[in-house]
Amino acid sequence: MLNRMGAHLGFNRHSNVLRHRLEKLKIQPESCAFKLIAYGPAAREAATRDEYMLNRDHVAAMECALAKAMTEAGYRMIDSVICLDT
Repeated sequence: MLNRMGAHLGFNRHSNVLRHRLEKLKIQPESCAFKLIAYGPAAREAATRDEYMLNRDHVAAMECALAKAMTEAGYRMIDSVICLDT
């Protein structure tokens, strides 16, 4: 998980989504403080593609609910979260 977080802040344009979004908002990632909170596993590893898709949809719904709750609590989100279950 830490490698993935590091990649989000790295310089590889194919994996630095967080860096890109921050810089688009004129925020230098190096000037930020980050707090990583993790929860999981949210589901057991999928054995089939259908099971994977179901797990993915459930995680997307949880991300959507979290983003909504954080916005309502006054946090500024730097990206929108799209979920078909909302």
